[in-house]
Amino acid sequence: MQYETEPAKKWDMAWPNLSQWEIWRAADRLVADGIEEPSNEQVRSHLGGGSLGAIAAAMKAWRDRRAGVTGSGLSDPLTALVLALHKEQTEAATRHVEQERAALADEFDAALRRGDDLALALERAQALAEERAGSIDQLRSELRREQDRVIRLQAQNVSHATEIQRLTDELERERAETAGLREQWDQARARIADTRSALAREKRARRARARELRAELEELQAAVRAAQAEWGLAHADLQGLRVEHAALAEERTALLHRAEVAEGRALAAEAQVQAGRQRIDQLLAQIDQLREVRDQKTDERIQTLSKLLLAERVNPQRRPDK
Repeated sequence: MQYETEPAKKWDMAWPNLSQWEIWRAADRLVADGIEEPSNEQVRSHLGGGSLGAIAAAMKAWRDRRAGVTGSGLSDPLTALVLALHKEQTEAATRHVEQERAALADEFDAALRRGDDLALALERAQALAEERAGSIDQLRSELRREQDRVIRLQAQNVSHATEIQRLTDELERERAETAGLREQWDQARARIADTRSALAREKRARRARARELRAELEELQAAVRAAQAEWGLAHADLQGLRVEHAALAEERTALLHRAEVAEGRALAAEAQVQAGRQRIDQLLAQIDQLREVRDQKTDERIQTLSKLLLAERVNPQRRPDK
């Protein structure tokens, strides 16, 4: 059986490219293979699948047309010729359809692979979009935090400027106080130098007096020795010498007492000198301690001021115009 044109109607089948014309071709192929009345199931099996309802509708139309061709009253030779031509065209059409079906199957597989690739690419794109959306949200959060930080820094800069001015004024006061302390230190040093000079003069004077007393004592001792020698030489003047000796003894006692008093004074003067030295050392230690405290406070304030100035240079902010 020969069909001049392919029917335009498409049937709802599991295979989207299967048409009524292809169903008729399958039925004709079964007839050519020796099956005079192919069933709907045989056609469906020959096609490899499809909607049984659509195949039944197409086969009804095929049977109606086939009945019309068979009952047309053609002579047997003509019918045989028509059937032979129909068989030849059906076989050629079937081969063409199979080739087309194979090509379509390859294209369908390629399309499935492209679909899988596109699905994978879509998933990757979605993941990237979600990641970038998260990054954008994070960047927005960071931007808000940076804006808040800038506002805080601006407020801190105003506070730092006030603090810097206060520290500058305090530094000037400290410098003035340091100058006053330095002047007091110079005056204390001058007083200490004068005290040392006076103590040195007094010490020299007391040492000279002690030397004089020692010389007097030595002279007295020499006189005593001379008197004792005369005692042995002049027995006749014993009474007078005894009186003289008693006088000398008293004088010696007085001299010894004076020597002891002088020695005590010398020791007291030495103790005073030592106490003066200790007092001078204490004053010097206190002065050094005051100087260290002053230098430490000055260094701490200078470091604090330097850090604030450095922080202001590192994070410069434009002051608003008045």
